[in-house]
Amino acid sequence: FHLSRTAESLPHAANAIAARWFDEVVRASARYAEGRGEAYAGFVWPPGARGPLLGDVRGIDMGSDHEVFEAAGFRVPMVYYHDYPDVTIHTQKDQPENLDVSKLGRVAYIGAGTVWTLAALPDSEAPRVRAEVLAGAEEGLARARAGPDAELARREAAACGIEALESVARLWPSTGSAIAADVERLRAAMPPPPPPADRRVPVRNPGIQGPLNVYYYDYFADIPGADFSKIALASREDGDVLAYEALNLADGVRSVSEIRDVLSGRYATVPLSAIADYFDLLVRTRAVSYRP
Repeated sequence: FHLSRTAESLPHAANAIAARWFDEVVRASARYAEGRGEAYAGFVWPPGARGPLLGDVRGIDMGSDHEVFEAAGFRVPMVYYHDYPDVTIHTQKDQPENLDVSKLGRVAYIGAGTVWTLAALPDSEAPRVRAEVLAGAEEGLARARAGPDAELARREAAACGIEALESVARLWPSTGSAIAADVERLRAAMPPPPPPADRRVPVRNPGIQGPLNVYYYDYFADIPGADFSKIALASREDGDVLAYEALNLADGVRSVSEIRDVLSGRYATVPLSAIADYFDLLVRTRAVSYRP
């Protein structure tokens, strides 16, 4: 059982909120498995079950609704509960009786708790959300990786933290002044951006709303001579995520270099040439154009 966070291009308070509900369920499962708790206290363990099925929190999971609705055309921040491998999905055996009821109970509990928190948490409790999101931002800064793009990793950790905190202020305006101070501290921790080597600014085709490759659809397959498999990103294990996020970041403001820097800071080091080649492919296939 896994919980996937929002895409790195769309930081949001939902990550911290869902993770806390997720942690509660994992702790309740562990207590029950150790004989120290009652199953229904955490809505996690039905009679007759045979042991804890704990889970983890991970990054975006490509190829499902999680990918579609977070695309730049929609920008709906969402967490995603999923199980792998799910051997019956999209088959004739994809029926309720073949689902794991303990996992269904977890999803219902965590999902309802997350939605309730976002929609109806009393304003007096909002400082707790701010504290969780701020802790995540500070942890991201502390864990920013070393290596050739260490400063970018630190810069983007701060930028993600700022965006997530700003989502808290929008949901609970009473936190605004405290979050403004948090944001200033995070901005002060951001290394300066490197000078852009590729100043071209890609602009997304407004007729394309979602991702270019999802489920059984491949945008490039419909265009003669377009072959994603021949560019550098295709040879990387994380190439599909980087390509997805590169297009999400093409907002008509960021340059190709700036998009590369965001990807290298939030995901993994990627050469500028690989991102430039991908955008050149997008231009040839009219998915984007370069701003004059």
